[in-house]
Amino acid sequence: MSHPNNLAGKSILITGGGSGIGAGTAQYLVAQGARVTICGRRADKVHAVADALGESCCAVVGDITQVQDRHTILSAAVSHGQGLYGLVNNAGNMYRGGIADLDEQALLMLFHSNVVAAMMLSGLAALVLGGAVELEPALAGFAHPAVLMIAALFVVAA
Repeated sequence: MSHPNNLAGKSILITGGGSGIGAGTAQYLVAQGARVTICGRRADKVHAVADALGESCCAVVGDITQVQDRHTILSAAVSHGQGLYGLVNNAGNMYRGGIADLDEQALLMLFHSNVVAAMMLSGLAALVLGGAVELEPALAGFAHPAVLMIAALFVVAA
């Protein structure tokens, strides 16, 4: 099935692309003809996904919570895709525990990982996208450059 907004040749960066939703999104976008760059902290995972998807998918090992890694990841996506059309912020962690047992420092670290780091990467991407960034609720909104936020703050109360 082809995408109504034609993603052929479009450069898309996906964080957390080594498994789950990120890997599935990469597979979908490559099938639509996009030039996809995936990143993640686990080299074996991101390389396995990229290898399975072929030349249209580039793997970058990096941690979006690290300033230099954000620059490296974005640079690799721009190089691979000859520009940048969209960013899918999918990387995220979970914190599990009973509501009465939550640790404030652990929650702050989770918020930094899942929200702050994604927003900082989005800010860098906006510079490449010429400032034409929209926060989109679904991939169907990719009619023009966009940032899709997937990762959020997950707390499981036991």
